[in-house]
Amino acid sequence: MIAVLAIGLRLPSCAESYWVDELHSAWCVSETLQEVAPRAIAGNQSPIYFIGLFLWNVIVGDSEWWMRLSSVLAYAAACVALGAGLPYVMQGRHRDRMVGGLTAGLLLAFDRNGLFFGTELRPFAWVILASSIASLSLAELLRDRHTQPRLRTWTILFAAIVAAAALQPTSIAALGWLPLAAWIARYAIQPTSRERTRPGMAFGFAIVAGVCLWLAAGPALQLAWQNREQWRSVGAAVSLTQCWQVWPWLTTVILPLTLATISRAALWRRRGSEPPSEGSIEFRSAAAWWLATVAILATLTFWLLAWLNVAPLFHRRYFIAVLPLLPAVAGLAVTDTLSRFRGRRVVSVAAWALPTILAVSMMIEQGFPNPFRWQSLRLVHRGEDWRGALEHLRRHRVDGQPLWLSPGLIETERLLATGSHTRKIGAIEYLTYPISGPYRESQRGDTRDAEVFSWRLRERPPWQKTTAEGSGWAVVRAPATSFAAWISRYPGLSWTSFGGVQVIRWGNPAVDGGRAVNGGLSGANSDLQPRTNFRPSRRYAEDTGLDVVSTFDRRARCLLRAPHLAGARRGTARCVGPIAIHCRR
Repeated sequence: MIAVLAIGLRLPSCAESYWVDELHSAWCVSETLQEVAPRAIAGNQSPIYFIGLFLWNVIVGDSEWWMRLSSVLAYAAACVALGAGLPYVMQGRHRDRMVGGLTAGLLLAFDRNGLFFGTELRPFAWVILASSIASLSLAELLRDRHTQPRLRTWTILFAAIVAAAALQPTSIAALGWLPLAAWIARYAIQPTSRERTRPGMAFGFAIVAGVCLWLAAGPALQLAWQNREQWRSVGAAVSLTQCWQVWPWLTTVILPLTLATISRAALWRRRGSEPPSEGSIEFRSAAAWWLATVAILATLTFWLLAWLNVAPLFHRRYFIAVLPLLPAVAGLAVTDTLSRFRGRRVVSVAAWALPTILAVSMMIEQGFPNPFRWQSLRLVHRGEDWRGALEHLRRHRVDGQPLWLSPGLIETERLLATGSHTRKIGAIEYLTYPISGPYRESQRGDTRDAEVFSWRLRERPPWQKTTAEGSGWAVVRAPATSFAAWISRYPGLSWTSFGGVQVIRWGNPAVDGGRAVNGGLSGANSDLQPRTNFRPSRRYAEDTGLDVVSTFDRRARCLLRAPHLAGARRGTARCVGPIAIHCRR
């Protein structure tokens, strides 16, 4: 049931156009196997995932739906691992263990971050799967601290951590706390005489894991560390409240642990003294608290690395391995709570309702889309229609017309200044991957001759570098609102918005090689408005101020959450640059 639910929530979002990060993944596997590793390293990625993705591409094809299906299946496997794995490693009544596993599986399936990363053509879903296995290994190591743990459990723990770090090297800073927590719980806190001589085993595993990690992702780690400052625009640490906002702590950690603590205190009070020690209850309580501690420490680690300017990596995609630890905490805490109430039918009914209550609470905490307002089953909207933008070029661009590209990558300014990237991948070859990857057949002309510029540098735009009689095209990755204000300074241009991708045409605005150009914008006073089918996600809207776009000529209705519209009255319309805005506030 958990697998079907996890897959069903994500499949409708798999047919959307790739956004720029996914275009890098598709570009890596679009040619031969020999080119996969150099292209992955050029994008500061470990090549392990992309080699597997290349094989998947050969088997199923290169359509967006089939390619993203690999991530959907990996995320569904992570949900099943928690849902079925927690009852296996826990002790106690069957009902309590099953409710705990169901709680963990449902929370991971409905997590809003999991909706996004579980459908993205990147290694994040596989990292989440490896992290789920590692969290289960820690729980099994803590199940009975008075017996010697099996070598198999330690092996699985370190293998899962190495796998996650090989897929995404930054995961080592998140999951590296797990073996440390296991070592402290087993060997540093009241160790038995037999276990006092065995802590070297954990360090031996750590050394082997470090060597394997370096062999798998060494080149990517070196390049990423050399260029770590370029992530400051997305991973800076400003306030400690960011740690609270990055995960749903309230419903996955605080509320379940509070219920477990209250139930234990109520039981002590009813009995008049502390109840006899029960190994299974102690295990569940200890495992939940240790996993919660690891999640907090891992999050604080990335925040401190960014705040101290060591590495600006405070973005959830860099420590996405923390995500499955939180549902595991909730599952263990719920089982611990239910184990203290026995023989009551009301408690049995409430036990099966508890996973649903926590899942709904987490959806409310994360601002999950209202199911009564779903216009489609697609819950993830990345907001960059590169497929539509390049299809527009194919229909309207004539062979030989110049093409300019502003890819909006964090490396753009640095690579334009240096002119080089890696030994095997040149700067221009890397910067043009959004138009030379899976959508290259949708264009007219050879995109290898495309010129690259950065609109964020406010340099001289390409239409001012050509002759007055010349014409050309430019593809710019930029938020629609800020881009509209910038391009309004250049009248006489025609541009079409595809969400976060803008296509600009200059020259003759009416006819292009005998073919009419429709749907564009010609100057600030034109009666034409940019046309788009873009429906942005909430996260994209928070970054750009754009909420809903449905533009059709002068009847355009663009809802903006921009500060300069905060005082606009309901039903009023005004123009910001070339975009007509209709306020429904």
